[in-house]
Amino acid sequence: MKTIVVLAAHGAPATDCPHRKIGMLMALESMQGLTRRLGFLRAQQQALDHEVRSWKRTADNDPYKMGVDALAGRIAAHTGFDVIAGYNEFCSPTIGGAIDEAAARGAAQVIVATTMTTRGGEHSEIEIRDIVDEAQKRHPEVRICYAWPFDQNRVAQLFVDEIKKCCAQTVGLKGCPMKITRLYTGDDNESHFEDIDLPLEDKGAIGMLSRPLQAKSIIFRETGPDYDYDWHPAPRRQFVIMLEGSVDIEVSGGIKRRFGPGDIVLAEDTHGRGHISRAVDGKARRSIFVTLDENAAASH
Repeated sequence: MKTIVVLAAHGAPATDCPHRKIGMLMALESMQGLTRRLGFLRAQQQALDHEVRSWKRTADNDPYKMGVDALAGRIAAHTGFDVIAGYNEFCSPTIGGAIDEAAARGAAQVIVATTMTTRGGEHSEIEIRDIVDEAQKRHPEVRICYAWPFDQNRVAQLFVDEIKKCCAQTVGLKGCPMKITRLYTGDDNESHFEDIDLPLEDKGAIGMLSRPLQAKSIIFRETGPDYDYDWHPAPRRQFVIMLEGSVDIEVSGGIKRRFGPGDIVLAEDTHGRGHISRAVDGKARRSIFVTLDENAAASH
């Protein structure tokens, strides 16, 4: 059974979309009774909704969408299912449109999961459920499941885990991990991101240390402000440690992340399509490569 996941997110307007358009759209949406009765107001609302949703998105004008796309990519990597992001408002595609796209791709089952986690919200409790019900009528041959509500104990545990990490960083408790982003090639021969934790152990007065990792060499690098390197695999397995400046890295599916000073990337996409690297804000970048043996364990 082919399964596709629709990640139902809230949506945000692009920051460079004129505020008067957004304000007018929200005003019309607040007068639903009136817009239903007056056709010209309904047409204006629909036109504004389409314009705001269709506004061109970039990492600069809609970081929320970039975050949702990144989450969709991680869910896809963990489940093996295709994931399509859909938005309740302000952004395209709509949640209903995303379900329609999943059906058009031949899904026999569509699972709708929302980024909203707490009970009681109108979007998650009513609006998305209504969208799913309407989509089921349009696609009776497809099983459409709304994965709601979430187990609130599991949601609470997610918060507890993150709170404990902050506490560990504050008071020096044993086991505080260091965050690393892994860049790798999956079984699909496409590139993906993965968030990994490098465990640290309390060594007393000298601080928190990881276990020793075998390295081959260290390379210091500077890239210019116009650096833009199209699709390419990593030349070798290596840690990339950011010192100055930032870089945007894009992997398969158009998923992008921005890395800045202090960030660490474990580049392991040594075959397949690879990734794209782009300079940010016309600024040079300095970084360190720590190259690894091909068979040395670095992240697992």
